[in-house]
Amino acid sequence: MYLQMLRGLEMSPRVASRGCAEASRGARALSAGSTRHRISSDYPHSLQFRRHRGGVRRLSSRASASVHAEKSGASGAPISSLALRTGQVLQERDIVRHGDKVVVCVSGGVDSVALLHLMVELREEWALDLHVLHFNHGKRAESEEEEAFVKDLGARLGVETHVRHPAEAFESVGFQAKARAWRRDEAEQLLDAVAGRVILQGHHADDQTETILMKLMRGCHVSNIAGMSHRTGKYGRPLLDVPKDELRAYLTARSAEWREDASNSDNAFLRNRVRAELVPLLRDLTDGDLRSQLEDITDQSASVRRWLDTQPSCVVDVGSSAVDLAHGEVDVEAWSSLPELAQEDQLFEYVRRSTGVSVRYHNLRKVCRQMRGDSPAWDWRLSKGWNLVRVGARVWTQRKMGADKGEDEPSVPSTGESMERVVVEPRGVVVSHPKGWSVRCFWEDSMAVNAESSGPGVVLANLPERCELSLRTRRPGDRFCPPTRTTSVKLKDWMRANDFPLHTRDRTPLVCVGAEVLAVYPGAVASAATPGGSTCGSVLRVVVDSVTL
Repeated sequence: MYLQMLRGLEMSPRVASRGCAEASRGARALSAGSTRHRISSDYPHSLQFRRHRGGVRRLSSRASASVHAEKSGASGAPISSLALRTGQVLQERDIVRHGDKVVVCVSGGVDSVALLHLMVELREEWALDLHVLHFNHGKRAESEEEEAFVKDLGARLGVETHVRHPAEAFESVGFQAKARAWRRDEAEQLLDAVAGRVILQGHHADDQTETILMKLMRGCHVSNIAGMSHRTGKYGRPLLDVPKDELRAYLTARSAEWREDASNSDNAFLRNRVRAELVPLLRDLTDGDLRSQLEDITDQSASVRRWLDTQPSCVVDVGSSAVDLAHGEVDVEAWSSLPELAQEDQLFEYVRRSTGVSVRYHNLRKVCRQMRGDSPAWDWRLSKGWNLVRVGARVWTQRKMGADKGEDEPSVPSTGESMERVVVEPRGVVVSHPKGWSVRCFWEDSMAVNAESSGPGVVLANLPERCELSLRTRRPGDRFCPPTRTTSVKLKDWMRANDFPLHTRDRTPLVCVGAEVLAVYPGAVASAATPGGSTCGSVLRVVVDSVTL
């Protein structure tokens, strides 16, 4: 399968239109009708591109011989062709602008050292204020020497250097993720401190190749094969089109030193094995055209991504409901009207965004088949801590309560709940509610409150002193006596008659005394507790701010 993809597998027209693919290729290439492109006054270097059959070459390593400086920099020193190409990328991708304050992450390796030298070449013409940032994790014996090397390099190039050390050593378990999060926090704090605009990283074309291959190996959606972007938020990567060999040659030509991280040769790490074993093999099998083939695949993937992003969202807000669903819920009818690929994409993203769980594709297809079925109510285990719940026309994610009932199958919701108790003085009424609910209770003067009160929550009258109220959701057999009746009816029948949507019926808060339902939140109060006949001079207002499912 991988060889098919690397030989240039074309997407089906049902997935990505030919026009989208052509547009994405056009975005990567320069116009064939022009042989010269000059940067505006804000981007002072001008470039010249050599015409070849079919148009002008890309700004990449395959076109390195086609780009040369027309003139020297303002100081009279010649500016390298690689620096000019880097400047072109900085401009076209809006990574750096004239006069910017820029943080450059420098580890001491060939890629980050080359990036710093290139930015120093552009510094005068672009009026840049550069800052070097080095991270010393203290993890390796070479760490102190590398820190000293970067400090010396910054001093020789006239760039202020900032070094960061972690407050305490990271544990071995999850080291990479913890260290990455720490580096991002430190880099963004420095960017804010110097009032900078961008943090530059030295990722290059070989890193991009490895990233894409690893995504394919681990399994990713056809719309998400793309590797790193030249600009993502506060971060810029201007060397993604430049192979590591060219960066090494650039530094060698300048007699510039760098440091090699010995851990990059340790095949205990998957990325190192991909770099040392898989990439050379695939380059040989693709006659040296591996990078170009991967670019074609990622461009087609990007076309699919753009098409998916045009599809209407099936996720809706819960509106004024007290239910705490910060990420909304899925409208089943809207989801069902989407193309199959968009159904999978939107359900995957909804689950990931609301729970942090990335559903494996074969499990995602199972869930989608369940969604398309006729059953109006089910729970589906997503992970140890999360369920996907459908009731009627809505699907939402819900924290799992109680014991684990198995994996990736519909289950019966748990009814076990731990409760919180609040005593509402001065009359000693006890109100209990499930943990995670946000509830407020307070007494009010009955003379200022009547059945037409427009305040929040429900108002209960005629409550005995020291009675116990409980807040919960619907249970089988519940009955309710609305104020318009003298006898109770089945709560499920009353909800149906009053047009409660099916998906709201089992998550609507109820206020109960014993087994009797006194109020259906937020507006229906049983006749026995309706204000108007209270003789105690006060009524209890119960406000449910949020319900955690």
